[in-house]
Amino acid sequence: MAELVTDVAGSVHKVRILEAPDEGIGRAVAAAVRQWRFPSLKVKGQPVPLVGKLTFYFRKRGKMFVVESPSGASRVRSPSSR
Repeated sequence: MAELVTDVAGSVHKVRILEAPDEGIGRAVAAAVRQWRFPSLKVKGQPVPLVGKLTFYFRKRGKMFVVESPSGASRVRSPSSR
């Protein structure tokens, strides 16, 4: 599971790995998520940054882990609403 923070344009600028099968996979997930872009969230017509959590599913194939499709952003909220 990863927590991410986007800027007002939807670019990911902070990723925190909350859970991963091992440290190397966590680093790979963080590097991939930093390349993603999300649609801007608007509150009262103004774009705001987001904090969201993504769940990734890993399956072991032999000696490798395969990443399944993430469940999607959940519990998305503006950092200012914490």
